[in-house]
Amino acid sequence: SNAIKDIEKQLQSLQTDNLLRGSISMEEQISLITGTSSLKELVEDAILVQECVPENLELKKKVFQELDSVVGPSTILSSSTSTFRPSLFSETLKNRGRIVVAHPVNPPYYVPLVEVVPAPWTEEWVPKKVRALLEEIGQEPVSLSREIEGFSLNRIQYAIERESFNL
Repeated sequence: SNAIKDIEKQLQSLQTDNLLRGSISMEEQISLITGTSSLKELVEDAILVQECVPENLELKKKVFQELDSVVGPSTILSSSTSTFRPSLFSETLKNRGRIVVAHPVNPPYYVPLVEVVPAPWTEEWVPKKVRALLEEIGQEPVSLSREIEGFSLNRIQYAIERESFNL
């Protein structure tokens, strides 16, 4: 598909620029990528599902409800949201104990910082597992012990921007 070809092109570019991270080669990474139009097939046997839809709360709720209905009993559901606390889209889910936000700083391949934010009902092991997975792929996770409005990285970034404009 076009998406897979685009991913391959991006990975080749990262490899050329010596920016490819992780412990496996570009070829191995590409071989692990497949496409499907079935959500159930997509998440089958998944350790972690990372949602990356636009910043629209109703859309995120819809996606997580759909994921909640098909994921296995140990699959972690994660959102890349940069604005919504995880409790806002996970409160009614049966698997809400395995919800976390893993908010990457953009662009994630050039800035390897990811903020990990649990919901109030997130099981204790979930953020730890997400942190370990992120470290395994070369990211630098920052873990919050609880959700806060705006997350920590956004708040720091906005403070820096505000001060820059005031110079």
